[in-house]
Amino acid sequence: MGFSFSFTQATVSNIREVCVQPHNTKGTDKQTDDALNAAAGGCAAGFIAGVRARSLPLAFGACAAMGTAIGTFSAAGNVRYPLLFLLRLVN
Repeated sequence: MGFSFSFTQATVSNIREVCVQPHNTKGTDKQTDDALNAAAGGCAAGFIAGVRARSLPLAFGACAAMGTAIGTFSAAGNVRYPLLFLLRLVN
């Protein structure tokens, strides 16, 4: 599962970079290292976990769950201690 996550994350990032750069005429670089890559990698890893369990509904469910969880974690800035992060927001 780790290979499928890393490979999918890197592949999505590279494809997005190649597809965005030729159309970039204003000189601004669009960052392609964001939460979408992590969500795609999480979906791939979840799908592989479901396939290993020999259940297609589990594969789709794990794809959605892991993609959402890892994408949200990445969008939040890879917070190491979420409880401490929330406590800092309150104070």
